[in-house]
Amino acid sequence: MPSRGAPYTGERRTARRPVSRGFSLIDVLVTLMVIALLLGILLPSMNKARETARRVVCASNVRQIGLAVAMYADDSKNHIPYTVFAPPGARNEELELADTVIVRFSSSRFNEETDTDFEWDGLGLLYVGEYLAAPPAYYCPSHSGKHPFAAYSKLWKGENGEIVSNYQYRGLGPNGATRLFQIEPARSAIAADGLRTQMDYNHELGMNILRADLAIVWFNDVSRQIYNMLPMEEDTHGSSAALRNVWVQIDLQTAGTPAGGPD
Repeated sequence: MPSRGAPYTGERRTARRPVSRGFSLIDVLVTLMVIALLLGILLPSMNKARETARRVVCASNVRQIGLAVAMYADDSKNHIPYTVFAPPGARNEELELADTVIVRFSSSRFNEETDTDFEWDGLGLLYVGEYLAAPPAYYCPSHSGKHPFAAYSKLWKGENGEIVSNYQYRGLGPNGATRLFQIEPARSAIAADGLRTQMDYNHELGMNILRADLAIVWFNDVSRQIYNMLPMEEDTHGSSAALRNVWVQIDLQTAGTPAGGPD
């Protein structure tokens, strides 16, 4: 018996399904714009965080170099590692200060008659003397120039060839002293991030410094004063002339900086 209400027609009613609406081109474009905006906001912060982490690793490397220099000096009548590029008593024009990033050089470069084709020098003496025997410690993770660790890894393992590090070695104090306790002022820099060229400048706005008192400080170069003093290309004479002034500027600005340095 048919129910009350609308008359029975014998036809089955079907429910209407909602029509699904896809993304329009405008929706996609708006989404992409939002993603791009978020990336634009987040990427600088991520890059800054990565650089901060690399700077900490670099400071750790410089600290290890400082400890190795101290141990070397203890075993060498307080002398810091000798470098052929800045020998004591040499005249300014004879100093090849720019090349003190080199830790192993060709013996033929100085017409030396030795049993080997290549000689360890400067900070490289810390490696061969096993005061700092970890090759990666001689390279800054922020380095973007021609001398990353990967370019020299095989040479550290024994192959012949010149080895360039990422850290600049001064070789002697501003007063010409090579004995650690005789370097005056005691807060003078004796090593730093690379300074041979602008490409050797490891960090964008400053550098880690090792002082003669073995403190590690951060040198802020927000104004790019030091960076702009360096030559763009590897020119030993030009770089060495610039480095004489660079070391003086670093000494002046880090003399009163407490260990650890400013952020």
